[in-house]
Amino acid sequence: MNRIHIKMSFSNSQKGLLPLTIIVISSFLLLIGLYMPVNVHKTFAQQPPCNLSKTQPQDPIDMNTIAFKTLTKTIHVEKELYDNCRGIVPSVLDVSIFTELKEHLANFPKVVSNASFELVTCAKASTSGSVLGCQQGIPITNPMPRATECKQVNIAFPIEMNTVNTDNGIMKTVESEKESFQCRVSGNVPTGFGPLGMKDVVIFTEILEDAGSGKIVKMSQATTCMKPVTPTTSINSKNVICQASKASVIPF
Repeated sequence: MNRIHIKMSFSNSQKGLLPLTIIVISSFLLLIGLYMPVNVHKTFAQQPPCNLSKTQPQDPIDMNTIAFKTLTKTIHVEKELYDNCRGIVPSVLDVSIFTELKEHLANFPKVVSNASFELVTCAKASTSGSVLGCQQGIPITNPMPRATECKQVNIAFPIEMNTVNTDNGIMKTVESEKESFQCRVSGNVPTGFGPLGMKDVVIFTEILEDAGSGKIVKMSQATTCMKPVTPTTSINSKNVICQASKASVIPF
């Protein structure tokens, strides 16, 4: 009988602590849920449509160039910020486009430039700054939508420049200059793109010089990317269009 009485008293004590125990366990599970990678990716997978922010970073462009043996690679990145994301969790979206120019200079003065693109989007919670997740993809290369009523957008620092030299004595200087235009678009418009597009044009100018012979080759190449301004779907590689022209030699 005493044994039963003691057991019942212990159970009553547990009952007194039960509400507090439930609160502690629930809080712990909630914290785990907030930091679980699966939930982070799920949140980002449901990233709602956002609008191109009227306030953009002051210096959103960077570029660097490396040389390895007779190979040179230039990577140009440009970033734009989207806000007013229409979702349960207030968020902002960073959209970065990486442009890569790769050249083999073993057969200089014959130079072939190959351009490629990559899109990276990262979502962050507006209230805490926590990163909700990132995605990457290759922008589509469909024909550009028809752009009309374009207005040029001011960029504070539109120019970047690098110089490198290769093992076979070729010096490469590359300069990039970006211009942006907000346009009304029609025709060849991706699903959910919306009526307005931001058309970014980057002109790359290269000067290649053989340090031994003094032979110089000057080239230019243009890349064009168009992103939605007020899309009705999330921004991803399916509604960002990028194209590159063929590099052409500049006579002098």
